[in-house]
Amino acid sequence: MSTHYIVHVSQAARALRPHDLEDILEEARSYNARHGITGVLLFAEGEGRYRGSFMQLLEGDEAAIEALRKRIFSDPRHHTKERLKNLPISA
Repeated sequence: MSTHYIVHVSQAARALRPHDLEDILEEARSYNARHGITGVLLFAEGEGRYRGSFMQLLEGDEAAIEALRKRIFSDPRHHTKERLKNLPISA
């Protein structure tokens, strides 16, 4: 097993209400726990025509991280998805 981390950012596709964010967080916690993934999810609320931005750091097994990245990048709740880093974690 090879431990990796990934950092990515994206833009919310629509205005998100608090319960939308709670749903996303609950889904992420459940999925990540089942797949041995840890990390941090940040959301910055937008103003005006900007609907908000996500930034996430994930760490875990390389294959599990890549499967989750594909799942996240196919999620229609956000767009303009950009992977910033994807590196192995040194011991």
